[in-house]
Amino acid sequence: MNVMAGKMEKIFAEVVEVCVRCRDCEERKAQLRISVELQKRQSPVHKGDLLVRLTDDVDPCFLYSLHISEEDFQSLKVQQRIRLEFTSFPDMLIEYFNECRSEQKSSHPRFQLLLSSDSASLQGPANLCVMERCSYQDTDRLTLRLKPGSDREVNEYLAASLTSLKSRLEKQKLELSHKLESDRQQFQTRLAELEKSCQDLTQGRYKDESANNELKCKLEGAKQHCRHFQQRVASLEKENHSLHTTLHEKERLANQLQMRVGDLEQHVVHTSEALEATKQQKECVEEKAKSREHKIQKLEEEVTSLTYDVNKGYYIIDKFMDEEQKYRHEVRTLVVKLQAKDVELKKQQKILQEIQAKLEHTEKDLHETQQQLSSKDQQVEKLEKQLNESKDLLQTNKNVISWLNRQLNDKQIAEMPHLPEPLESASALSSAGLQVRTQFYPQTSKAASSDLDAVPKHTQSAGLDPKYFRRSDSIPVYGLPASLPPRESPPERNTAPVPSTYFPS
Repeated sequence: MNVMAGKMEKIFAEVVEVCVRCRDCEERKAQLRISVELQKRQSPVHKGDLLVRLTDDVDPCFLYSLHISEEDFQSLKVQQRIRLEFTSFPDMLIEYFNECRSEQKSSHPRFQLLLSSDSASLQGPANLCVMERCSYQDTDRLTLRLKPGSDREVNEYLAASLTSLKSRLEKQKLELSHKLESDRQQFQTRLAELEKSCQDLTQGRYKDESANNELKCKLEGAKQHCRHFQQRVASLEKENHSLHTTLHEKERLANQLQMRVGDLEQHVVHTSEALEATKQQKECVEEKAKSREHKIQKLEEEVTSLTYDVNKGYYIIDKFMDEEQKYRHEVRTLVVKLQAKDVELKKQQKILQEIQAKLEHTEKDLHETQQQLSSKDQQVEKLEKQLNESKDLLQTNKNVISWLNRQLNDKQIAEMPHLPEPLESASALSSAGLQVRTQFYPQTSKAASSDLDAVPKHTQSAGLDPKYFRRSDSIPVYGLPASLPPRESPPERNTAPVPSTYFPS
């Protein structure tokens, strides 16, 4: 792929499910990333270039690409009967890719991408087809001829991916650090608030406990006071009972006196006839009656006094009973308040425990985030190491290719000393063409290997050590054969036209 000057604008970059089909292999499905980049130009002749790139997020060395200029599009337009112009072709291509993405989860998708290759594995050019499936046949809507990326293109792609990954990681790391700092400040502020709230709750708890103790003391005093009043009421009830007994005795005595007064009145009636006869006896009787009346008045006064005392005792009893009910009501109110205080204190303790649990969970999340950042840094270091190894290997391959070209040119010049000067120039040009073809067309490595067979064994072993012809990761060097078998005669030059690397024949 030629390096295009100018800045490319990426207009599509999504992961699409692609069916991969190789020779003598079963068809499989893979999640590949398709990128479409467009370079617009101000020139009225060349309006722009289009780059289609196929990569795999799992395998960073997987790279297929296709560069389509406006001239290439005209050939593609004629071959595949496209009715659009070059300016509308990218939109049509993106529309096809979006259709494949939207139906990739369906059991019977209508549009599907197919990546096919004639080789046993994806090592050479491949065709990317947009297939429209129906019940009776499959139709190719569009076919693009993609070629694999060279070592230089893969390294450039890896370097660009690594740069993008590093910038993204740095940005993510910066965002995470800002977020962690803000979260840490918020947690510190919240922790200070919680500590202050905890201190306030502790002080409130102490105050509640002191108030609870005071209320318990008051309750105990009230209970003692209540017991004292109960004893007082019991003694008053006993005194009232004795007063009732005395009152009944006084009433019985008064009844007896009244009956006696009645008897005396009857006796006075019966003896009224004898009063006139016996005045002295009458006066004596009158005096006795007066004295008895005086005693009756005293008894009535005593009865009145006893009645007043009984009423006063009833009043005192009622007063003590009212005070007892009042103290009982106060005791019940204090008990209810104490229970409410205990419930509130338990709720506050539960809230404090939940806050402490949330704080521990937040600290755990912070530790996990730090571990994730550490693992990301390790991945970045590993990718940088792989990039440096790829650069060293590429430089080694370039040195080996240059040394082989010099050996081949010297050998050809040494074997043809009798030819005229124009033929020597033609041989040099042929060797230079072979060298260019070896560098830019890896698929013609067989022809290059056949030209290298003419080098004698002592010449091949006189240069670099054979270890430089092998790669540690078992990836073949493009343009160099695995071995240089001897041959009888040089192969004939192929004069057939070279097929297009962009479009299928």
